[in-house]
Amino acid sequence: MGVFGKLLNNKKREVKTMNDEWREDSDLEFITFPNKGIVVCKIHNCAFVPLIRISKYTTDEEACYEDKYIIPDTFVGVARCNPDDAWDEAYGKKLALVKAKAKRCRAVNNAINQYIRDKEKELKTLRQYGIRNIPDPKQV
Repeated sequence: MGVFGKLLNNKKREVKTMNDEWREDSDLEFITFPNKGIVVCKIHNCAFVPLIRISKYTTDEEACYEDKYIIPDTFVGVARCNPDDAWDEAYGKKLALVKAKAKRCRAVNNAINQYIRDKEKELKTLRQYGIRNIPDPKQV
């Protein structure tokens, strides 16, 4: 059995459903390697989170069909135990979850900011072609 096979035999896998402010049916997967001092957290089913957030505040249905607002489906956070520290699986899970959520939050914010930049370009184009009754969002 190779190194990878030994790692697979020494890990513990746990999957649960996550309820949070971004998406209620995101799945959390924790993989722990106690002998290596590593905890891995994977957040699955995240691809359409920005579109869900955008749809709460707009009636723009075309945004739901834009691939550029879709983020990766899975985000991974890894927590490693310092050799000088004591192994604490619960703390490792919290730390790995925070790291994975931070990556997901960054991706969601980038997608939503891209949507806002695209809409501002559309408004600027409409104003250039003589449609003057569109209020400037910066002045409202």
